[in-house]
Amino acid sequence: MAKKMDIQVQESEHELKKSMPKQKNLPNRSKVKMLLLIKQGKVIYTKDLVPKLKVCRKTIYNWLRLYEQGGLEELLAIRKRGGIPPWITEQTKQAIASMLADPTTTITSYVELLAWVHKNHQSNISYQVLYNHCRKHHNSVLIVSRKSHHTKR
Repeated sequence: MAKKMDIQVQESEHELKKSMPKQKNLPNRSKVKMLLLIKQGKVIYTKDLVPKLKVCRKTIYNWLRLYEQGGLEELLAIRKRGGIPPWITEQTKQAIASMLADPTTTITSYVELLAWVHKNHQSNISYQVLYNHCRKHHNSVLIVSRKSHHTKR
């Protein structure tokens, strides 16, 4: 036999209904909806919440645990996950920006810019990382024109 939920929702129904439209993302809306359904007494077991919220039981257990630990604020807090550190350091980004903004520079291609970065700043940057950074953050277009065919006039 399934175990009944033994959680007491501190907020009133009116507060939860008022808070629902304020939530910007779907998971937070589902969390408030879960608390509202529990407060109204429409669900007794976690398995009853699964089809209504369209999340698995483990997620509901995690949400209930978060609510018990810290209340509504803890439940609705947005947590940042870990990520990879940026490939290009801030010092290198500033040097690239100044190099691309300098009108007297002799650099005409991303390959030359990459060689300059490897020589003066960082040697672990790949061509693709440098290219994407320059296009995204500086809107740069370093183009080396192709040689024209000798018969073309």
